[in-house]
Amino acid sequence: MFTLMLRCGLRVEEVAHLALGDIELNRRMMLIQDGKGAKDRIVYISNDALHALLEYLRVRPASKVKKVFLVEKGSLTGQPISIRGIQKRMEYYAHKTNLRISCHHLRHTMATQMLNADADLSPSRISWGTILSERPSGTVGYQILKYRGITTKLWR
Repeated sequence: MFTLMLRCGLRVEEVAHLALGDIELNRRMMLIQDGKGAKDRIVYISNDALHALLEYLRVRPASKVKKVFLVEKGSLTGQPISIRGIQKRMEYYAHKTNLRISCHHLRHTMATQMLNADADLSPSRISWGTILSERPSGTVGYQILKYRGITTKLWR
């Protein structure tokens, strides 16, 4: 889950709603349906995200449930994990490692890494699910991070 947020720029809601049928492993892409603003988009899967996803799918229990990520223990075992369930898991790991991090920090880290590698913003903003003409401040925020470097507060 976290690798998809970090390496593919997925939002926590998109990870929670991701269905098995939305993933095309052979083409290394995912269809994100009803993302922010009820928009669909295609997201490409990086090498490390593909490896992590394949490993998860290898150990994922067989289920009639079509969502990719399932609850692993407790009374809801085998049910699709909720948005809050993913956030709670992140909070658990953040507390355990004494880091101030959230699911959304992973998405911003991915964007910052792309900009630091001099990626072109035009195709990048499409995969991030951001429309420059609708909200330019989001893209500008990523640019500021590129030139100022990563601070203790990863995003404004």
